[in-house]
Formats: sequence, C-alpha cells, structure tokens
Amino acid sequence: ASNNRVGIGTAAPTNPLEVAVGAADESVRLSCYSATDAHHGALLFTKSANGTIGTAAGTAAGETLGAIVAQGHHSGNAVKAAASIKFQGDAAPDGDSVPGRIIFSTSDADDAGSPTERMRIADDGKVGINTDSPAEKFNVNGDTRLDGKLGIGKSPQSGYEFDLEAASGNANMRLKAAASNQGVRVALDAHSGDNCEIEFLSSGVSQCAIRSDEIDAGLIFKVGGTGGAAKKDAF
Repeated sequence: ASNNRVGIGTAAPTNPLEVAVGAADESVRLSCYSATDAHHGALLFTKSANGTIGTAAGTAAGETLGAIVAQGHHSGNAVKAAASIKFQGDAAPDGDSVPGRIIFSTSDADDAGSPTERMRIADDGKVGINTDSPAEKFNVNGDTRLDGKLGIGKSPQSGYEFDLEAASGNANMRLKAAASNQGVRVALDAHSGDNCEIEFLSSGVSQCAIRSDEIDAGLIFKVGGTGGAAKKDAF
C-alpha cells in the first residue's frame, strides 16, 4: 500500500502487515524441515530501548518485550482486547541474560477492554494466580477450590482425599489463628447416620482411634485401633 503497509487479502491494511480472510479460519504457519532435533519454527519478539532502528540498547525491568493479544468487537463495533499474554523484563538485564516474566490477562465486562492480569510466571519460576508477587513456587491469592484428591510429597493414597508425606523427618501440620483471642477450629462433618473418626497409626498399623457416636452424642476411644477395647465419654 502507499503507506508502506503490506496487506494480504485486504487492500487497506491497518498495520505494517495484515493478513485477512473472509468467512473462513485465518492462520499463520511457520514450517521447518530439518533432520536436526534443535531446529524449529519460531515467533520472535525483540525489543531495544533505543528508538533508532538497528540500534541496540538494554531494556529495563518491567518493560514489555512482546505480546500476543486476542481482540474482538464490542456491541458498539469498536475493537477491544479480550485476552493477552505479555512478555516483560522481570529484573534488570546483566551481561549475558534478560530475566523475564510472562503475564496472562483476561477481560471481563467491567474493564473497558483493558485485560486484567490473572496469572504470571516470574523469572525464578514462581507462579502467581491473582497476585503479581508470588512468594512460593505456586501462590494463589483468594478462595481456592480443588475437585479431587491432594497429595503433598507423594501421590495421594487410595481412600484418602488429603495425603501428606514428609520428604524427610517429621510430617508436621500447623494451624495458627490470625490474631490474639482468636481460636483454631477443625470441623469433621459426617453425613447423617455416619460417624467421624481420628485414627492413629504406626507404620500403617492402627494403634488407637477416636470416633464420634451419633446415637449417644459422645466419643468412643479405642485402644489398639478400630477393633480395640472401647471407652465412651459423653460431653
């Protein structure tokens, strides 16, 4: 075009390169034919902090180096971003590397077409959901739901919804109240007609158990596991 833009399938490209197709899928293919495993097709984003083409200058932490943006038309027919993946510097570059992060964003009905960050992968590999500063390998800020079994340190054992096994030493669990004069509560909630039970095992062998008794509204303490002698105390 006369404005130095290239249009494929359109006579009025809106960007330096625009590929358009009507009533069909549109795609870009990067093909590589090689017997070398390391060879591949690639989509490269390169950013220099200098405004002169061909002149290199170090980028900064927080600088956007590239992005993939999906857009649509809202009810007034204007183009708005629906979702994006941004690639940014995550720390100041040094002499041989550019620390990077990846930010995943989506748009809802309230952000006027400016997608909101939902998840990021920091330069140290930490993943944050609803937080821009993950403190651990996986950091979720907000209510979380898990449908399925959870194993920590191992795959969950059959019959257990939550299974924790220490990599070495003792397996400890800590529940701490947020402030003084606030307690800690563990609720065991069985369906009507059933009981709750806490069992103590050694090397997989039951040693004693505490079980609720729904009929008498008391606790049954069994020495020697679930089949041991029982002592009932109501309270």
